[in-house]
Amino acid sequence: ELEIRVAERTVELKQTNERLLLELTARKQAEERIEQQNQRLKALREIDTAILAANSVENIVGAALTHIRELIDCRRAAIALIDEETNEVVGFDVKAAGQTSVSKGTRIPLMLFGDMFQPLSKNQPVLINDLAELPDLPPLFQTLRREGLRSTCVLPLFSQGSQIGTFSLSSEIPGFFD
Repeated sequence: ELEIRVAERTVELKQTNERLLLELTARKQAEERIEQQNQRLKALREIDTAILAANSVENIVGAALTHIRELIDCRRAAIALIDEETNEVVGFDVKAAGQTSVSKGTRIPLMLFGDMFQPLSKNQPVLINDLAELPDLPPLFQTLRREGLRSTCVLPLFSQGSQIGTFSLSSEIPGFFD
């Protein structure tokens, strides 16, 4: 009889331990999500502070790109504007972890982007999950690939119904933005 009670109690304790382990795991995951959210809120507060302290559009964009890059944990964030007079895309600002040859002020003819601007002009993002898998990349993306970047997300920027530029993020991890 004692052996039966010990065996029953052992089963109960094992089930209780399993429940506690599940609860502990769920709690740790919740704490991690809360910490991630706190980091995002901190970054947004820093962006707000930087915007309020900035004295020019360039400084506002620079501060925002820096914090967005850190918030999303990607390697490169950039704003490019379309110069309709010269039919070029001009790098307005770039924030990257490390050096980049496609920096602020870089001018690239629109025609070198091929069909990429079609979806952007329709307010659709362009997502490239792996730059290494595409054979006919525009020169800008070939350069990014040589710099070790593998995935990129390009979003159109519009003003008064017209596309004025792009906001892009890039990562060395394939499929990062998927």
